[in-house]
Amino acid sequence: MSRETYRDDSTVTRVNLPSTEPERETFLRILHCPVAEAIGRRFLLPPERTPKAFGRDIAEQGPPIPDPCMSRLHFRISFDGHTGSFRLGDANSRNGTWVNGERVELRELKEGDVIRSGETLLLMESKDPMAELTEAALRAATSRFAVLLCGETGAGKERMAQLLHEKSGRTGPFVAVNCATIPKDLLGSELFGHVRGAFSGAGTSREGLVTRANGGTLFLDEVADLPLEQQPALLRVLQESLVRPIGADRETPVDLRVVSATNVDLEHATRASLFREDLYARLAHLVLRIPPLRTRRSEILPIAREIISLSGREIDFDTDTAEALLLWHWPRNIRELQALIHSLSVFSEKPQVSVKELAGVAPKLAEPIMARKGLQILSANGDSAAALPTSRQTLRDLLAQHRGNLAEVARTLGTHRTQLYRLLEKHALNPDDFR
Repeated sequence: MSRETYRDDSTVTRVNLPSTEPERETFLRILHCPVAEAIGRRFLLPPERTPKAFGRDIAEQGPPIPDPCMSRLHFRISFDGHTGSFRLGDANSRNGTWVNGERVELRELKEGDVIRSGETLLLMESKDPMAELTEAALRAATSRFAVLLCGETGAGKERMAQLLHEKSGRTGPFVAVNCATIPKDLLGSELFGHVRGAFSGAGTSREGLVTRANGGTLFLDEVADLPLEQQPALLRVLQESLVRPIGADRETPVDLRVVSATNVDLEHATRASLFREDLYARLAHLVLRIPPLRTRRSEILPIAREIISLSGREIDFDTDTAEALLLWHWPRNIRELQALIHSLSVFSEKPQVSVKELAGVAPKLAEPIMARKGLQILSANGDSAAALPTSRQTLRDLLAQHRGNLAEVARTLGTHRTQLYRLLEKHALNPDDFR
């Protein structure tokens, strides 16, 4: 929307007013569902004031979700034209609607919110953080320009570097070098190679990693840790496509694509004279920034399942565990997720990982869900720390979730039915009301 401002000189200036409509199309994406075929399905949320209904079998009012634990009409989402935001309202569902782990009646939704209804988890999204990046990477892959990947440790920079190599059309190898792990006095020999007798202990000639990557891609991880004294030699490789092994009297041509990665601000490092400005300019022809995993919630469960498939185990997650994974902030990104999945692959005894099993290997991840269900984390000595809920609402939620099935509620609480009966009597709750 715009308005026109007329001045004395009859010129016209258009002043753009803020739009109340969302800048991008907004969707709900199913991340977890009892029916696997529904995972990944997206529902468009148009900027209309008419509420859009979601439930188990709302075919006329909105998209049905194949989850028997959802109410027929579970929640509605409407667009607020005044604030330009979407609002979720629970439709008096049997077991409630949860946003980011909190039960809600009415809630304004934000990008990245996780919604739980029944045994289904949905994500509010208006953009895929990795889709645009991957599209840019695919455009960059076939060029000869050097690419610098920036992002937090463990965010997936090497995965992106491998994608760049795979899509580059180059037939040579992908050679990865971690500049932070090679001893400083050996780095020159590792990168550029050496000839026999070049230094004490050089009994044979050795091909360097730069030459090994000929025809392919050289990936320099943690490039900010490259010593200043080795940077001119690398700059020579980038400028002239020539490499001189240590002790050699001539240079050898190489044809390679250089992709580097860093978790520090290289521009700041150049200003502090910790990194050569001319080398930075050569490495950063194209800069791609990898977002942290906590902003890529749609990828958490797919990446976890990919790691599981590589481990050789056939396990999956129940809804509580999947929700805990989605709500965790992943300070160490994909590496942390990988370590967790490896632990679960070893210690999980059942095909479906429960939140109690998750608590055994990652108590902090499981704690919010365990607390919501009225459970405590097992103590270090293995004693049962399961505690009956003190909240009437918590017990109501469990009864609703299990449709009044006391055996399931008792099993969830880790207690006997006798204790459960006492608690039901204390809170004046009748399980028949939830069946």
